[in-house]
Amino acid sequence: MAFRKPAAPGVLHQSYPIHAYSYQSSLVFYTTPQELMKNFVQDLSWLERISGPMKIELKQFQPQTDLTQAGQFVDFNIKILGINFSCRVICLKYKPDQELWWMIVPPGDSWILLHYEMKPIPEGCKLNLSFLGGQPPKYLEAIVDIRQLAKAVVARVDLCLALIQAEFDSALDVEQVTAHGLRGELYETFLQGNDSSIRVNAPPSKVVQWIFSDPENLNFLIPNLRLKGPCFDDPQILFAHPEELIACPSTYHLGAMEMKAMVLTKGGWEDENKMTSYHHNVWVLALDHLVRVQILITGQGSGSEVKMVFASDLSESAAAEAIDFIIAIAGITERCEQALLKIKAGVEGPGV
Repeated sequence: MAFRKPAAPGVLHQSYPIHAYSYQSSLVFYTTPQELMKNFVQDLSWLERISGPMKIELKQFQPQTDLTQAGQFVDFNIKILGINFSCRVICLKYKPDQELWWMIVPPGDSWILLHYEMKPIPEGCKLNLSFLGGQPPKYLEAIVDIRQLAKAVVARVDLCLALIQAEFDSALDVEQVTAHGLRGELYETFLQGNDSSIRVNAPPSKVVQWIFSDPENLNFLIPNLRLKGPCFDDPQILFAHPEELIACPSTYHLGAMEMKAMVLTKGGWEDENKMTSYHHNVWVLALDHLVRVQILITGQGSGSEVKMVFASDLSESAAAEAIDFIIAIAGITERCEQALLKIKAGVEGPGV
């Protein structure tokens, strides 16, 4: 159930749960974590061997791509439940031979976060997989049961991992181990959702131009985040190529603490000719937490509605840094209010 909070004049806030799916699985590979990464993440030639069983089509494929390097990606098409999806898998973070974070981004606003944790054991390597997927496109809800789709997606993940296991275990019957349902546990979960909106007396094109005209405007927009590198040097890159997924190494601030963060960003005009509806998606991975931000700018009469939608995966960790992160998430509403009021003042000019 959504609820509203008091806000500054003209700003509306709502908080609500966002439906998502999580999948947990644990598997044993008869090889070391180092060899597993070397043969299947830092060298992707094996993807060509399994593209048939996986029903995937690789796009402009480069086998030498190292998917342990943050920002590196592979594009592919995959068919699930008779529906074709054009996707990009991109590396967010890697702790050598311990942890690997990938995100899969299909069309629209949906996303899948994959976290692999590896530990050496006497038999070789134990791999723990955590899968989190959320916010499927609205059109999918009209043509397919979303839980059924989630189950089909993780079943394909199961198949991929079984095919890799078989590379190190000739006795493993891939068809047999994947024929009796999922190998892990799929369950429904929720993300914490917050949205804040304001009316600006200017057309969407003017609002977008103001936001992306100055790197400092972007750094003020998303609480605690500071973009670095090309995304900061030239913010125009963030929407120069509509719907292209761009990786931006950045930093995230919690009080006096500064930590590395990886930002993925994708956006564009829904109606480029009329320029009445602009959307931008930003995913931030910092301190092993995911925050997803949508910036929606929609024409309303002679003005625009500017909305910021936050979805956050709240960890159950009791670590001090995790608690600080949760406290920061709790303060997002106030920071969004400040950002929206700054956008309104910046776009409309003095006297607002």
